[in-house]
Amino acid sequence: MNSQERQNLLSKFKNELLNVSSYLKGSEKGKLSESYKLFIEYSFQMICYAWIDKNMDRRLDNGAWFYVCQDAKVDYEVFQDNHAIGDALLSYFDLVAAHEPFTDLLTMVHEDLLLSGKGGEGIGQFLTPPDLSYLLAELAFAGGCFRDSIQSDDCCGAGSLTLGLLKRRFNADPASFKTLSVEMADIDELACKAAFIQVATSILSHNIKMNRVRVFNGNVLTEYGERRRLLVELQSPCIDVGSSNKAGLFKAFDKVCELCN
Repeated sequence: MNSQERQNLLSKFKNELLNVSSYLKGSEKGKLSESYKLFIEYSFQMICYAWIDKNMDRRLDNGAWFYVCQDAKVDYEVFQDNHAIGDALLSYFDLVAAHEPFTDLLTMVHEDLLLSGKGGEGIGQFLTPPDLSYLLAELAFAGGCFRDSIQSDDCCGAGSLTLGLLKRRFNADPASFKTLSVEMADIDELACKAAFIQVATSILSHNIKMNRVRVFNGNVLTEYGERRRLLVELQSPCIDVGSSNKAGLFKAFDKVCELCN
């Protein structure tokens, strides 16, 4: 797929978000911000379901593990009778599948719709642009920083720095992901969910075996260690389930489609 086709998919995804906003009340800026928040909350739950459906089989102890904090779920009554938010999620899956694994597609959307013009007010958020994250990943790779089996980011935002490192590492040594554990943390729950969505959707869309992903929501300075709130955790199976990886992937996407409709 060429760059113009990928750009068209990005435009389609943004248009789907605009469609979601048309069902909301308030100013245009406020509706766009709210539509993005709803997209993140909805996608977080649907992607959790898709990962479980693809990787976990109750008839087989395959080593897979999944946890999600129960109070992290949100209601979507405003969207009970239409498919707008589900269409946005499916467009996002198409967008992720069209790009290299772990391409950062949400950070600048998150910045534009929620943080632009606020000057870091509140909790002082300024997200790292993807281009800078990719540059830092190249420097880290040159410095030999890809040897550890754990990769962590204690102020992950929407996942930009983590994705930059994962993208570079995957290009260099995809086999290492079978033993790689990724940990992310942020004080902003919505940003935590966006970061998880970006990593998990790449895993699903590109059928990548990654050992473990954990996301913590909390203040890394005052709530470190056992006091941190574990938002979501997944551990990949040690053996395959289903007739084939491809069949499992299609089943996962079918589940997402079913839940969206």
